[in-house]
Amino acid sequence: MPAQVRAAELVITVPDGRRATHGTLAPRWEDGMIHGHAVVWLPGPRHLVDITAGQFPLIAAEGLGPVIAAGIMLPRPASQADGTDCVGVIWGGLQLAYTLAPMAVTAAMLDSPVMADPDRQPGRHGMN
Repeated sequence: MPAQVRAAELVITVPDGRRATHGTLAPRWEDGMIHGHAVVWLPGPRHLVDITAGQFPLIAAEGLGPVIAAGIMLPRPASQADGTDCVGVIWGGLQLAYTLAPMAVTAAMLDSPVMADPDRQPGRHGMN
């Protein structure tokens, strides 16, 4: 089953309408740290896995653990370039809207010297 790591922007909406945005469609590396967010996308069944979602306080407060859900494809805003996908997920009392960056953007993030170094032990520092 094909799986893709994708850079993502996440908008969390709470029941009263307040929103919080995390990640970006233009992630960058700085001092060995990624400034952005990534998810695993299974395009065939349209499932989304966000194992690090608990780092965001609104999601952590739901107490449901990592986001593992069948996504609902959302309409893509006209302003977005081709190659993005928009996925909506209901997670507890939250509405999560993920915009997945084009594969070329994600490839640049994963091809960083920090991620590509075979001698570097994977760790939180490089992944956050």
